[in-house]
Amino acid sequence: MQGNKHCPELYGDHINRTRFPISLSILFGFLILLIFISLEARGQTRWRISAETGFYQRSLFESDRSLYFLSRLNGYLKFKNQTRSNLWWLSLQLKPEFYQDIVGYTSMKMITKGQYLYQKSGLDMGMGLDIRRYFYINTPRDISLDLFELSGIFSCFLSQHYRLFFYPAYYYQDISDTPRQKLDALKTKLYISHIHSNRLNLGAGLYLEKFSVESNSIMTLQQNQNDNHGFRFGPEFYFESNKILYLTFRYSFLRHWSKITMDPSFEQYFRILFGKVFLKNFTLLCVIDYYWNNLKLQNDGDILALYLPFDSENRIDIKIERPLTKNLLYFIRGGYFKDEFALQNFTAQGWQFLCGFELDH
Repeated sequence: MQGNKHCPELYGDHINRTRFPISLSILFGFLILLIFISLEARGQTRWRISAETGFYQRSLFESDRSLYFLSRLNGYLKFKNQTRSNLWWLSLQLKPEFYQDIVGYTSMKMITKGQYLYQKSGLDMGMGLDIRRYFYINTPRDISLDLFELSGIFSCFLSQHYRLFFYPAYYYQDISDTPRQKLDALKTKLYISHIHSNRLNLGAGLYLEKFSVESNSIMTLQQNQNDNHGFRFGPEFYFESNKILYLTFRYSFLRHWSKITMDPSFEQYFRILFGKVFLKNFTLLCVIDYYWNNLKLQNDGDILALYLPFDSENRIDIKIERPLTKNLLYFIRGGYFKDEFALQNFTAQGWQFLCGFELDH
């Protein structure tokens, strides 16, 4: 693959970069709708602004231990309306991030989400929407990602302590301005939750996804491997407790079968989140995300047609925050982050230490 690194066709330079993405139009359409509804309808409007700045080091063990400047902003707006049997909300989030590094790069993340729920006698039915547009600029190659997910929501009580959840969804992903890759997927989650008490919740279920991938790189076209399709399936488990401290744990083990991979191929993901209030006014928060896969390509398989989940950032994040007023708090945070784009041969990673503030209403 290194020999083709500078081939324009491989990196999709023939794609029209001036096109205005449909998802971006929808994103700003929802913003206008959100502002209009918040002004005209009766409901709850919430906004939050946070900023953080500090330094990060790419590695603790390499010869280059230089410190680089890092700055992040986060703006969030949400409108919510709830009646006795109906609940719906819309939100918009903008997250610019600035990394100094050796050459420096910037990312911009725009996220629009919405949900509608009909609730009656322990029965919930509805639908959800998730639209995202991500930019990574001044990386080895500029990267842009469009994501769209439309999901159904169904849950009901099976008994006093057991609840059934069913989430079917359609998912679309478009990675452009690189070896371009398009993904279409139908997926579903089915699991049962055991509500032991108000402070303890356990759950287990199954995840099933059918996907189809198209790649337009010159390499995949020459090998007649410009498409890939397959399945991801396996069990999921989660645990949630709010006794001495707030603690959640989620784990997934997925078998991965596709046209260009060999069996056995699998993926694992777990998340640990805990929080604890101490010294009355201080809160400690810790998040650990870890994704790992063992995907074995066939001899004629091409990584550019391989399906890798988008949300696969590995991180350890420790945060201590303290409120200054009712709506303002400051915080310090540190830890490790690694955001890897295997298809684009680009990785953003490092050990970070930051301080910042958050204002909400």
